[in-house]
Amino acid sequence: MIKQIQQIVQNLLEAKKLTDDATGEIESISPLRVKIDSRFIIDESFITLLSYIDRNTLNAGDKLLLLRVRNGQHFIVLDKLK
Repeated sequence: MIKQIQQIVQNLLEAKKLTDDATGEIESISPLRVKIDSRFIIDESFITLLSYIDRNTLNAGDKLLLLRVRNGQHFIVLDKLK
């Protein structure tokens, strides 16, 4: 019984993470669409590009390092991966 309660609490805490890193792959540039961890696709309304990332240098297929915020409701692009 205690193990079940611990698992429930652990699952709840995991679901409530305020931030987490993720990787994504650009599906399209205009409009900007990114596939997150090969699971789902988000559009630019869920994405913030930091000022040092030049949108003109991004291409479909580029891999991105992302920061998941707001319980996974928004993603900040931290960098382009090589």
